[in-house]
Amino acid sequence: MSINTLANIISRPIANFQPCHWGDHFLNITLKSPVKDQCLNTLMHVLGSCRFSTSLTRVKCRVGTRVISTCDSPKFRRVGVTMSRPIANFEPCHWGDHFLNITHLDEGTILQIEQKVDELKVRVGELVGAVTEPQEQLELIDTLERLGVAYHFEKEIDDILETAFKSFVGDCQNADLNHVSLRFRILRQHGFYVSSDVFNKFKDQNGRFKESLGSDVEGILSLFEACQVRVHDDTILDEALAFTTPLLKTMAKDLSSPLGEQVAHALFQPLHKGMPRVEARFYISLYEKYPSHDKLLLQFAKLDFNFLQSLHQKELRDLKEWWKGIHMKASFSRDRVTEIYFWLTWIYFEPKYALARKLVGKTFKGITLADDIYDAYGTYEELKSLTEAFQRPWNKGFAEELPEHLKWGYYIFVETCEEAEEDLAKEGRAFCVDYFRQHMSFVYLIIS
Repeated sequence: MSINTLANIISRPIANFQPCHWGDHFLNITLKSPVKDQCLNTLMHVLGSCRFSTSLTRVKCRVGTRVISTCDSPKFRRVGVTMSRPIANFEPCHWGDHFLNITHLDEGTILQIEQKVDELKVRVGELVGAVTEPQEQLELIDTLERLGVAYHFEKEIDDILETAFKSFVGDCQNADLNHVSLRFRILRQHGFYVSSDVFNKFKDQNGRFKESLGSDVEGILSLFEACQVRVHDDTILDEALAFTTPLLKTMAKDLSSPLGEQVAHALFQPLHKGMPRVEARFYISLYEKYPSHDKLLLQFAKLDFNFLQSLHQKELRDLKEWWKGIHMKASFSRDRVTEIYFWLTWIYFEPKYALARKLVGKTFKGITLADDIYDAYGTYEELKSLTEAFQRPWNKGFAEELPEHLKWGYYIFVETCEEAEEDLAKEGRAFCVDYFRQHMSFVYLIIS
């Protein structure tokens, strides 16, 4: 029986799926300038200097062009044979050498700032200890966190929150919307599970939030921020979000600064979903506009921000100098050191994590280079040899078997591990590096 005959006999089920709803929308989408500028300004506020400005275009990547290249390693060289190599043609780094050339504070100035920060830290610590009223304590914690200096007082804050958690239900019974929302949000942000049932008292007989709450701007804003820490099936907070969002949008049009500015920012980027250093940069400027601001806290926050910014700039400069030497020999790879470091400061910005930022930054750049080698440059024979090198005990000597342009995909991890062992040995934790080697060997098996 012929295939054509079978085709007429067999009844094949056809799902008749609808065409893609989006079509080519996300292939043709163009990033709007206001959004693009906001992203760039965000990074510059944290890692750059206010006196610098830049106008940059978004990343484009043209994948698929082919060039002819000859391997330079004896193992792969063939007389009279050329290779067709895939090249991704990544666009150059957005930032160029900006963070290499940025004006840094001299060491003497940094030392003076650090000494002043330590001095003010003692005075602010005394202020934290002097506040004994529960609600005032939580308001102070909120201010410290928004200003980006709460990491100096982790133990004091933990002690206060332990007490606040134990008395949560009782303290909320007679408190207003602003205080209940603030207490609820801070406790949840610090890992204490508190029930959203405390907001039921702000509902009417029909189970809806009372319309009279609409005149309490600070209370509505505080409730909106509390909604950002809701969990799945948290119906009360889902209703609260639907209640507060349109109210805040209406209020923002008529409110004067600084409260109006704070409401507009919360709608654009709720505190809980923001990057700590970006939120600190915004709130320091905003806090200064409130007539009731504490001058000691403001001075402390500004100096601490400048100190951390200087520290982060130096770390980024060192990381970019390290990568610049490698990138000259692996120019086919993406240069995304700035973006990687910016992401790291989102996760842990504190000075005590400087070593982690350095090692993880180098590791992530190594992973990016490896990804580009496998996806956008290496030939099959080269990649096979590179994968085999990672399955053996790591040794720089194995890199000599690789083409010059691929050696650094191996060198980065070997050198970073050696550096990590040296640094972690001082803390008695050098054994951690062996686990990393094992996992990276497994990762290379997967991506190969």
